[in-house]
Amino acid sequence: MKGQGRYIHIAVRVLIASLFFCAFAGKVAAYDLMVALSTQKGIPLAPYLMPVVMMLELGGGLLLLFNRYVWLVAIALAGYVLVVTPFFHFDWSEAAGGFQEVTAVFENLALTGGLLALYMMDDSRPDCLKKMGL
Repeated sequence: MKGQGRYIHIAVRVLIASLFFCAFAGKVAAYDLMVALSTQKGIPLAPYLMPVVMMLELGGGLLLLFNRYVWLVAIALAGYVLVVTPFFHFDWSEAAGGFQEVTAVFENLALTGGLLALYMMDDSRPDCLKKMGL
């Protein structure tokens, strides 16, 4: 990536990585609470998946930050966000809380869009994916 596009690519990576660093820190600070909440929300095997999620958030954030395997990390994080969003943000039954949940869904969709754009911006994607338009 050359010119101003290079700086935009760096900014996008840093901003998205910071989001996942914050998510990781929240899970470290309240690990038991997050496992209990995940279980309550219906995440299967939450006690076993939480360390995997934490590694994805921290490791993925670091890989984004240091511009390594960005295309792969972007797809993995986008998939994670899309899978988890219905569990945590689809309870729209309460009037006040429902609006916050709808907003969270659209924030996660926007994050997914940003991750997919980051995927497309990454020049290190394998040539076979580029040839397929992916």
